[in-house]
Amino acid sequence: MSLEDLIKYKECCAKAKKLFKDKKVEYFRNFASSIDFRINHSYVWNKCKILKNKWIKTKNYTPINKKEFENKCTNCINKLSPPWASTDCQNFPPGQPNDTLDKPFSYAEFNRVLNPRKNNSSPGLDGIDYEILQKLPPKFQLLLLDIFNEMYKKR
Repeated sequence: MSLEDLIKYKECCAKAKKLFKDKKVEYFRNFASSIDFRINHSYVWNKCKILKNKWIKTKNYTPINKKEFENKCTNCINKLSPPWASTDCQNFPPGQPNDTLDKPFSYAEFNRVLNPRKNNSSPGLDGIDYEILQKLPPKFQLLLLDIFNEMYKKR
């Protein structure tokens, strides 16, 4: 193999890599614009998982037994709040009620927080990118906002 052949080979590899990346971005944009309130949320998340990592395929949904489900829940809870973490409320300073800060988050605030984020920023511990949150249909954004407000209320 000559040096010219090697250079041509590397150029072809680079072009193919760019083409695959462009096609993947185009597919995701088309997919995201086709999402509406009638699409099942598990289908959306499974597609996002496939697009995020080209080597992972999602599994079909199979129901799990109650014991296995409880074990998975316990593992998730232990990741979020390990057993050794203090949960004694006596250690927290008392808070004063504040009419402004105690209000639930509005949908406008939710969107204001998401919009200025860079799409290429790394995801948090949950593994969800900002781009996915930004492209969620309003129905799912409102559901997520309700979850946030419920968690804030229970603090």
